Amino acid sequence: MNPATILAHRPLRCGTALFATVTLALASLSFTPSGYSQPAVGQSSEDKPVAKAAAPAETIRQVMAKPVLAAEKFLADKKYPEALEQIAEAEKIEGKTPYELYVLDRMRATAALGAGNDLLAAKSLESAYASGRIPAAETLAIMDGIARIYYRQKDFKQAAAWAARAVKEPGARIETRLLLGHSAYLSEDFATAKTEVAAFIAAAEKSGTAVTEDQFRLFASAALKTNDNAGYVAGLEKLVVHFPKKEYWADLIHRVETRQGFAERLRLDVYRLKLITGVLSSRGGFLEMAGLCVQDGYLEEGQKVIDAGLAAGALSKDATDAAEKKLRASIGKDLAEERSQSAKGNRPSPKTSIAMINNGFDAVVKGDTVRGLSLMEAGIQTGDLRRIDDARLRFGIALVLAGEKMKASEIFRTVQGTDGTVELAHLWELYSRQIKR
Repeated sequence: MNPATILAHRPLRCGTALFATVTLALASLSFTPSGYSQPAVGQSSEDKPVAKAAAPAETIRQVMAKPVLAAEKFLADKKYPEALEQIAEAEKIEGKTPYELYVLDRMRATAALGAGNDLLAAKSLESAYASGRIPAAETLAIMDGIARIYYRQKDFKQAAAWAARAVKEPGARIETRLLLGHSAYLSEDFATAKTEVAAFIAAAEKSGTAVTEDQFRLFASAALKTNDNAGYVAGLEKLVVHFPKKEYWADLIHRVETRQGFAERLRLDVYRLKLITGVLSSRGGFLEMAGLCVQDGYLEEGQKVIDAGLAAGALSKDATDAAEKKLRASIGKDLAEERSQSAKGNRPSPKTSIAMINNGFDAVVKGDTVRGLSLMEAGIQTGDLRRIDDARLRFGIALVLAGEKMKASEIFRTVQGTDGTVELAHLWELYSRQIKR
């Protein structure tokens, strides 16, 4: 399976409101102590004595009052196009002071946002930011707002640049890191995307904030784009735990079963994982798994595999293939005989540790979980198993089938080995703690 088919490029979404913070900052700004309604004008030196005092507050000149007050009124009434017209009139006045330019930038940004002119809003906010007059308490909101406006406009490089500034500010929100990660990804800076989305996921998980499927996919895809195989697998593992879809499982299982040195004797355990995760879907797969069950003496499990294949539509009730007919007939005949002997009480007690493991697993499959798990645990405790990790893996699988997933997870973490047992046990452990949605 080509992993790129799972994480194919598609439009990404920001998970937070685009304009909330910046519009709040703009709306709450007070430009002069007296507001717009009474713009300060020059006073005679005779009115006040000359004295060394604090620098006077910057004000808007009388000549600017009419259009500025009109713009303010239109903004209050949410008549944004009309506000833009008055701001344009104010811009025609010559000799504007730096403060007046800053005031017009802020008002124009608010009006442009309301009118849906994102680009004008961004340019106005950039100009206001460059003036150095934005209060420290509003700086982060303005930078974040500019980044989000550019993201909405699909100017991802500019969005990434402003988001990168914002995340360095004290009090920066973790959502801004996600915005930076999205923007960097869409501008093909995959290394930055991977780093920032990873930081967002770590912070979100630490705070108990839910991470979405798209956010995990974004990280995994960025890792894939940077040839970070370990990162890609880590992303897939997050996905199968939180969003257990068969395409994610298929990729992870394929990576384990095709690794160099993977033991063929574990093939049935791989099939068991494929069946329980929904990955097993082909006619050949169901028949091969059923055959392996028969080979290892698990007739009941073999019949359940056939039944699952029929339910999935992979197998036909009226099989025509000779080999398939023979296999299904053999399972039916032998299982009927086994059930008959069991009904008569002819159930020999296993003498060896391996027999305890096998008979115990078979009992669990048949629904006799208490007896089956006890037998398996006793078999493991004898200490004479040649492949103890195989037995632990099988015991963990039996616990999953019995619904004891927490204990199964503990057992899987005890599995060791260098022939694929560790990797396969890890996948089963991920299954045992996946979150159902």
